[in-house]
Amino acid sequence: MPSSAEGKEIAARLALRLGSGIVTDAVDVQAGEDGLVATQSVFAAAFTTTSRITHGVPVITVKPNSAPVEAAPAAGTVEELAVSFDELATGTKVVSRTRGSPPAVFIAAVCGCGSVQPRGPARPL
Repeated sequence: MPSSAEGKEIAARLALRLGSGIVTDAVDVQAGEDGLVATQSVFAAAFTTTSRITHGVPVITVKPNSAPVEAAPAAGTVEELAVSFDELATGTKVVSRTRGSPPAVFIAAVCGCGSVQPRGPARPL
């Protein structure tokens, strides 16, 4: 599954529903003796760590461009596959998607921080 914002959201919900572990932003996935082993670059790629999910079906998101693109030796074939979903599979539904530019970000010399209280004015943190 891709490590996009949407991919991570789907992966988290899937892992929760399956009762499984999750690894995000993997740069490599290999078969280990006790299951899949995911490699992650952490702290701005200063360190590399490996993880293995020990409970349930591993759910792993992979960073874009982690694997080199390889040409396929031949054209693929189309195979028909019948898929059915039970009631549990219909718990989440994407009803719309909106694409637009991100909100404007301004650089400020001073940044204020506070909390909103439901029964009173904002107060400093």
